[in-house]
Amino acid sequence: MAEPVVTMYINTGTEGAPVWTEIDSDVSLFLTGPDSSFGYGDNIDVPRTSFNTAEEAWLSKELYYVSGTQSTVFVIPSAVLQYQNVLRVLFSGDATTTPPRLKAWDDSNATTTTKKIFTGTATSTNTSLLKATETTGGAPAANWCLITTGAAGAAVTNALKGSTQYVECAAIAGAGTSKYFTLALFSPNDLTDITSSDFNIYLQVEYDY
Repeated sequence: MAEPVVTMYINTGTEGAPVWTEIDSDVSLFLTGPDSSFGYGDNIDVPRTSFNTAEEAWLSKELYYVSGTQSTVFVIPSAVLQYQNVLRVLFSGDATTTPPRLKAWDDSNATTTTKKIFTGTATSTNTSLLKATETTGGAPAANWCLITTGAAGAAVTNALKGSTQYVECAAIAGAGTSKYFTLALFSPNDLTDITSSDFNIYLQVEYDY
């Protein structure tokens, strides 16, 4: 079989009327605090107790501040109303021979996961602070992940940490079909000594054909 052409999008429309905006090599996806606006990315604070969760997602053409469009269908895992149409991965041309896998890495070489987002803290039971779930079959239930969510290897809902923890879709991707996902990012109270790049990561869609 020929290799499919894979394109990732984020929904900048609504759940019922998605507007799929491509996430290409020229843009960044920011997960931010609740008060971001065009030109300003609100930080996710480290609280004194418990944890905070990213509340907004923005697509931006800048590396260090938001300059684009908010995805209003991105919500925290504990929100009562969850959405299916957040991230979309389109497989054009040919099908995959195995279920696609969503992974995250330190850099585009996809070799290391040493940043603090991946190592986590005691509050996250040393699981990655970035979580994801497949939503191809529909919107997830509220509380679809916890800060401690993380299984070794593959799971439909999992922390993202290279090939240690990743989301594997429930089925192969047929030719011309899409897989859907949503994300969550946590900031625990015991997160310390953070550098400016500790939360800059690369998402990877892995598949066989």
